[in-house]
Amino acid sequence: MVVQVGHTSLAEARALAGHAAAIGADAISARPPSYFRPGDVPTLTDCMQTYFRQSEQLKTGLKIAVGRVAECAAGLGARVRGGPVVPVILPARRESWLEHGIAQVARQTYEPRELVVCLHGDEFEPETTERVQALYGGPCRVIRVDSELTLGDALNAGVEAAEGELVTKMDDDDYYSTDHLWDLVLALEYSGADLVGKGAEFVYLTWIDLTMRRFMGDGESDHPRLAGGAMMARKEPLQAIGGWPSRSRGEDTWIVRNFKQAGRDTYRTHGFGYILNRHGQGHTWNTYVDYFLIQSQREWRGLRFDETAIEP
Repeated sequence: MVVQVGHTSLAEARALAGHAAAIGADAISARPPSYFRPGDVPTLTDCMQTYFRQSEQLKTGLKIAVGRVAECAAGLGARVRGGPVVPVILPARRESWLEHGIAQVARQTYEPRELVVCLHGDEFEPETTERVQALYGGPCRVIRVDSELTLGDALNAGVEAAEGELVTKMDDDDYYSTDHLWDLVLALEYSGADLVGKGAEFVYLTWIDLTMRRFMGDGESDHPRLAGGAMMARKEPLQAIGGWPSRSRGEDTWIVRNFKQAGRDTYRTHGFGYILNRHGQGHTWNTYVDYFLIQSQREWRGLRFDETAIEP
């Protein structure tokens, strides 16, 4: 059985591809989500990759398998251990973005996970800890980090407080799909790398209300450019190289470099399901709009979840 999943919406086409895999299709076919011919081969292959990438098919299969095993175990009165616990390190310097960041973690479909919030600096009120725990509603740890310490120091404090074999970092002001953690867990599995991540391909420029895409064609490779807000590592190798570098800028570039210099493999998966949000309010790295626009390969007006495979 061959299932055709082409659609004018990228998100709908992905959902149809997942359903086709779930019902046991022998093959899946599709066309780009446009009636216009793609202008180049990278655009065409990148579009097809979002439908059929290994992580999506593995993710669908694993969800089904875990569900069926759990059902069988429940019938026998037993419990089955799920996948590895994924602690999500969420560093925060701004009270104004804290609720947004917690919501992005809470909407993730991957289980089991825990949230580790690193309140970095003196801006936060004493009752912030209780507010964070109430907002998240799941396993959650809140630690406070002195303002004199670097972002890398704050991340390492979060890693020390976290439990589990894996660790990931999410930023409080960016946007993530509900399956973002699944994407990274599966990338670790099929790549065999110790550090994986997405590239900051999709960027939302608040100043001009524009979503853009850059760095197309670099996914599913060992390309070293990984987004700081979309990385996941095996905890033991991360600690073996000394953890995150004690820096407040460029820590994402240096962590990849340190892994590679230590002979540890890194991997860049697809860029869908993640939007780097540039709003000009308290970024650790500030730059001009033109820096991004000169790199742009595709652009859409507004904050476009539909073009980035993110559910509203």
